[in-house]
Amino acid sequence: MKKEKTILQYIMEYFGVVAWTIPFSWKSSRLYTIIRICGAMFLPIISIILTFAGKYTMDALTSVNEASNSKGVLVCLFMIVLGITLLKKALQSIIQYSQSMHNELIHTRVSMLIMEKSLVADLEYFDNPSFNDKLVSASQDSFAVANILWNVISTISSIVSFLSVLLVMCQSNWFYGIIVVASAFPASIATAKYTRYIYELSLQQMNGQRQIGYTQAIATDKHYAQEIRLFNIGSWLKDRYRLIWHKMFVERQNMNRKQCYVSGLLECFPEIVIALISIDVAFKIVDGKATIGDYALYTGLIAQLWNAVYTLSSSAVEIYGNRLRIENIKSLNQYRNRIEDNGSYNLNRIKEIEFEDIHFTYPLSSQPTLNGVSFKITENENIALVGLNGSGKSTLIKLLLRMYNPDSGRILINGVDIKAYKIAELRKNFSVYFQEMLNYGFTIRENFSITDFNQEAIDETIDLALKRAHFKDLGTKSPKGYDANIMKLFDAEGIELSGGQFQKLALARAFYRTHSVLVLDEPSSNLDPIAEKNIFESVQELSKGKITIFTSHRLSNIFLADRIIVIENGEVTEDGTHNELLKKNARYAQMFRTKQKKYEILH
Repeated sequence: MKKEKTILQYIMEYFGVVAWTIPFSWKSSRLYTIIRICGAMFLPIISIILTFAGKYTMDALTSVNEASNSKGVLVCLFMIVLGITLLKKALQSIIQYSQSMHNELIHTRVSMLIMEKSLVADLEYFDNPSFNDKLVSASQDSFAVANILWNVISTISSIVSFLSVLLVMCQSNWFYGIIVVASAFPASIATAKYTRYIYELSLQQMNGQRQIGYTQAIATDKHYAQEIRLFNIGSWLKDRYRLIWHKMFVERQNMNRKQCYVSGLLECFPEIVIALISIDVAFKIVDGKATIGDYALYTGLIAQLWNAVYTLSSSAVEIYGNRLRIENIKSLNQYRNRIEDNGSYNLNRIKEIEFEDIHFTYPLSSQPTLNGVSFKITENENIALVGLNGSGKSTLIKLLLRMYNPDSGRILINGVDIKAYKIAELRKNFSVYFQEMLNYGFTIRENFSITDFNQEAIDETIDLALKRAHFKDLGTKSPKGYDANIMKLFDAEGIELSGGQFQKLALARAFYRTHSVLVLDEPSSNLDPIAEKNIFESVQELSKGKITIFTSHRLSNIFLADRIIVIENGEVTEDGTHNELLKKNARYAQMFRTKQKKYEILH
């Protein structure tokens, strides 16, 4: 059973959140933090001064017939009130501006923090649902930092207002101050209680919220548009959305209705107390024991006191309620990278790669992916890794790039353990086409420039890369040339590409990057036979003086490789040339002949 927290633990958690938020705010902007905190302290004091100015103005108006210089006094008082009011308005405008700019800076800082953690995290974390959930929820919770800061500032302002008003009232009539504070507590406690209930309900509904978000995303996603229309599931998606939403809406409606009844009733108590105090002061005025100005003073101070107590309790509850969101953002730091960049060697060229008894199992998996893989590749070799899906081909590439570390065994480059090299130095020698076939929704030129910042993405270098990928007409598809956007995510005039064209662009980007090792992971999955043949001819040309590794389960042009390494169930089962492996009449020969028969049947 879950142990109930003590009051001290709640207080420690509360101040722990505040202690993290203020320095974060300070780092986002020192100036805006100072302005907002100082403003929170001065605004309540200005309000009290205005209340007193109102009292003296009322008193001056009631005695206007008794004093000869009453008009001069009134003008002086009105000018003071005007000056203080203008000062208050100016301060409020400055605070509002500072809050708007500061919130944006805080949000950007949180977003950059999440991006930074995502960009440097080990690849294995992206296979971890917990990490992915935290990334998504941290992005959604980024507003919590700005909210907590606002609540902290409101708390500071409320404390200053509460203490100042209470001090003034206790000097005049301490009883008024005590009963106003006492009458405000029931409503504050109820607000705190129902805020916690509503927050807990939102956590319970998180799964439902994700479901309706996913349903809406499907309905608006281009990739699903054709199938939705083909299967005519638009109504089904809308019904699914309504059903899940309605259930949650009823739960929220019931909870908010209860809060409305209870809080509404309890918030009447302070109003009743204020009315009784107003009657008491009015009677004193009738009896000549108080002035009209005193009435204005007390009613103004009481309203400020009640507002301070209510805001103080509400802000405290909001801060505590947002603590889980802050803890979620902070918890990203618990994911420590296992791929340590402790190497000291530079690497200008790769002449030899050796896998030495490599064993590897993916995190959160009990099934080994690689079982004692060993082979060597030397300069000028064009190597094909062949095997069925899931055999471990792509995993070898990830290990070679140090996206993961092997569980045992070593990978040697130029005879040196891969871990001895700086990671950036290692990776700069590779140009890789990943089977995910990624391009970016930026301009064509930017797609190439981010591939290799060491060379300028001028038209001639892009032309050459596209020519090698047999996609040289890409630049003519838009009047903007290579400055046209890929896809129409951000530009209505963007270029939409077919699956094969998309793959050709991704291959061209791999050809563009300066490299000593070219890695192509399933480079022909979306290409027609002619395009596939052309691409492999380009690969042969690029292989001169370099190392080329490509993986494939399609064997159409695999015979062009200098060596073919067959991987089955995480083990190297065959290694040789195309003709050697056919003569061996083992797994590769079986796969190749099956492919050949299929081709003959189709044609």
